[in-house]
Amino acid sequence: MFAKVRPILKDVVFLGTLIVTIGSFAGAFFSYLLQFILARYLSVQDYGTFNALLSLFYIVGVPATVLSTSLIKLISRLKSADAFDKITQLFWPV
Repeated sequence: MFAKVRPILKDVVFLGTLIVTIGSFAGAFFSYLLQFILARYLSVQDYGTFNALLSLFYIVGVPATVLSTSLIKLISRLKSADAFDKITQLFWPV
């Protein structure tokens, strides 16, 4: 059983995915904890302002997520076509 799991655990892609997943869970936990603490200690007006600003940041984050997903797909397609010169020009314009 462990002989089959060890190569998976040593895979760079798996480890990167695991790190991102753990980081996402930790961020979500601390976000929940922050919401709970601020709800207890802020006034209603201040907590409403905090939630309005938090919503604004989430709304601004949607286009950033869309752009990053599109960039990842573009780079993956260029990498599969072995077009490293075009990938390099995306990051270091000549």
